[in-house]
Amino acid sequence: MALESVMGDLNDLISVLPVEVLDKILNLIFVLKTLGVIAIVYFLYAIVIKIFTYRKMKKIDLIEERVEAIDKKLNRLLKKK
Repeated sequence: MALESVMGDLNDLISVLPVEVLDKILNLIFVLKTLGVIAIVYFLYAIVIKIFTYRKMKKIDLIEERVEAIDKKLNRLLKKK
């Protein structure tokens, strides 16, 4: 019931507004919707970038561990000679 009264009040307000004001409000609503879509797309982009960065960092860590193991083996070989 409260929602119906709010919608009725809103409809009354819209019908009273001049056309110029209504056009500006509609333009503002369009801009806000566009900004919302852009924000959602950016948020999804940021998540995808974070996932790829995490995968790259894991690969780099694995390569670093392998290089350290190879370095230890080379040091042992050089000490034997």
